[in-house]
Amino acid sequence: MQVQTSSSPFRSRALSYQEIKVMASLILDEPDHYTVLGVDQKASLAEINESYCMAVKQFHPLNHGEAIRNDTVFHWLLSRAFTRLSTAYRVISNSRRREIYDRALNAGLAGVARAAQTASTPADFPMDDEEILKLQSYSFATPEWMAAKRKGKAVGHERRRVERVKMQIPVVITCEAGWQETGQTCDLSPLGALITLGRSVEPGTMLRLRLPMPRQFRTRHYNTEIYTIDARVLRTSKSKPTWEIAVEFI
Repeated sequence: MQVQTSSSPFRSRALSYQEIKVMASLILDEPDHYTVLGVDQKASLAEINESYCMAVKQFHPLNHGEAIRNDTVFHWLLSRAFTRLSTAYRVISNSRRREIYDRALNAGLAGVARAAQTASTPADFPMDDEEILKLQSYSFATPEWMAAKRKGKAVGHERRRVERVKMQIPVVITCEAGWQETGQTCDLSPLGALITLGRSVEPGTMLRLRLPMPRQFRTRHYNTEIYTIDARVLRTSKSKPTWEIAVEFI
């Protein structure tokens, strides 16, 4: 995977389905953070931000709803590639991490892969609130949201138009009424989920969910294995022999 110093490969045009698959595979195999984002080691923060925004547009699973519904391998590949892109961005968009990473690269300490591992260890460099919000804003980006942002328009409403992805993940549900049950997600987004349960739950009920949430759907606690989040029941419908519960995360 070669770096294009004059222009990120993500900026030039929309990639085809096959091109995205090839690029995602290359991203996963590439140890260098700069190469992953398609920028030069001397790139400015503005260039890094722009390249990451374009990468989100091309590789975020939520921007390929029909394709990932029909191809679970493609869904997995996009999820892994997006996580790799986010890791690269987290390192080289932060001046402190970038300095350490560049120093390791320039000194040739055990190769680029070793430098990447050193500079992106979560325990050594936990994200602060500002970083989390910045990473969230780019991760939720849609082409419409980014166009509105460039034009200076309000984007709050657009960011809530997030498509849910069909994904079956086991989830432990604890109800404020005192019962606990293990269910399964039917679909998932950063804002909510549709869950199958063995019982009906009244709309407005507060639940606590524990599940192995994919990183691209998280809004906090990016480095924990099990994700815990509170949710409110929006609606309940019967789907024999179970119930489908739509919840929004709070």
